[in-house]
Amino acid sequence: MKIYILTIVDLENVGFNPKDVEVFTDSTKANERMKELYLEQCKKYGIAEPFNEGAMGCDYGYGEGSYAYTTDHYFDIFEKEI
Repeated sequence: MKIYILTIVDLENVGFNPKDVEVFTDSTKANERMKELYLEQCKKYGIAEPFNEGAMGCDYGYGEGSYAYTTDHYFDIFEKEI
């Protein structure tokens, strides 16, 4: 059975260790949750085009099913077989 672990890193308040993790049995749900959290952060910072492909090297970025980050948050999804 595969699980998908969404790590939530709050660089500003916690540092590089995860602030929280969420575990899913479905990759789609993990991706939806990461996208939801990422868009919340983009709204907080007033990022008008959160999925701009030219965003690499900026203070924000989104990789479908993989990672997302803003100035003070980083999100990662890891797939594990259990």
